[in-house]
Amino acid sequence: MKNTKNIIVLGCVIQILCSYLSAQIKIKSINPLPMSERGFINNPVWSMDSKQIAFEFMGKNEKSKVLLYKIGGNLRAKALIQTNEGGSPFFPTSDEISSLLPNWSIKENSTLYFLYDSRRIGKLREINYDQIPILVSNIEPLSISIGQKYKTSEYHVTSIDNEEYIFIIQQDSPGRIDYTDQYDLIDLPKINNWIKKDEVIDSFTLSEGATNIIVCKGSDKNKIFIYGEIVINNYDLNIINLKTISISKTQNGVLQEPLVNPADINLIAYLEIVDNLQREFEYHLHIHKLDSKKDFLLTKGLYRNENNKITRPNSTSYVWHPNGDYIFYITTDAKRNVAYIDLKNLNQPKVNILNTGIEFAEQISISPDGKYLAVMTQIAVGEDADALGQLFIVELTY
Repeated sequence: MKNTKNIIVLGCVIQILCSYLSAQIKIKSINPLPMSERGFINNPVWSMDSKQIAFEFMGKNEKSKVLLYKIGGNLRAKALIQTNEGGSPFFPTSDEISSLLPNWSIKENSTLYFLYDSRRIGKLREINYDQIPILVSNIEPLSISIGQKYKTSEYHVTSIDNEEYIFIIQQDSPGRIDYTDQYDLIDLPKINNWIKKDEVIDSFTLSEGATNIIVCKGSDKNKIFIYGEIVINNYDLNIINLKTISISKTQNGVLQEPLVNPADINLIAYLEIVDNLQREFEYHLHIHKLDSKKDFLLTKGLYRNENNKITRPNSTSYVWHPNGDYIFYITTDAKRNVAYIDLKNLNQPKVNILNTGIEFAEQISISPDGKYLAVMTQIAVGEDADALGQLFIVELTY
């Protein structure tokens, strides 16, 4: 009888262990993205069908430009916009158009938004990878049609009731959010009333389906999160049920970069910047439940390079998996590995290193289908202040 019980217990342990092992995320393939030159890579973003990735690239002594890569192909990444050629046959000139901060359309896989012409929003439709680069004259100057007067600091593209909207912060008004249905630029009134005259918006983000918005606002040690629901009435948007999210933080801690769980609007992830005993900044990653106001510390070892977050305010150092069960992030260990946290049990979140062999990760971005993880690296070489970057496409299995 005793032996039978031991066998049953052993069987249960083996079953639990097998279940645990089978739940691990595995790597099917790792492929460096083919590039014609080396340089600094920034802001990788995926098309909604997970078949294309766009990103910023800056070579030595070059302007920033958006490149596109088609997943599964052997061709190199290609520039989105064609360089303007001019001058005379004897004295040719070349005027390269700067482009940055790409964002794919939520509705159309071949439509891309980006900033150009002094950080104003442009739009290209029906992009065919085989036919790029595209002439500047083909860019739809969205900033003109919506009446945008100032440079863009941050913008998000979303679809509400099958209409595509863009939420924008302009550089001259860092404490205000506007939105556009791509015809007019409109003030987002309710939420802007919550921003004091001398306050700035550190970042904002939208939930999946744009049902909710979360804003990080205020000065460093007084930053708070405000949260509200987005409603639409005859194409006009409004925010209802606005509230401040009550979060207990450490002394002198700074809240930053909240992101809503894509599968559960009751869960948000966020960073807290903490000054440790060595007077060095640590980035702590937390989960917060809005209904119960419970907070869960996931890790104290998240890497985030403040110096390189020039064009995208929101985090590219951690990302939600589309199903909401995992968070991927970059660790602070010597090799800056990529790790993921299994959140199925928030009381005992499990941290796992993703054994990619990729070192010195700088940014990460996950595809909408959860199949691919883009990992951007940056390595300074010798005394050269410039950085050599590489973009890896990691195919995952579950």
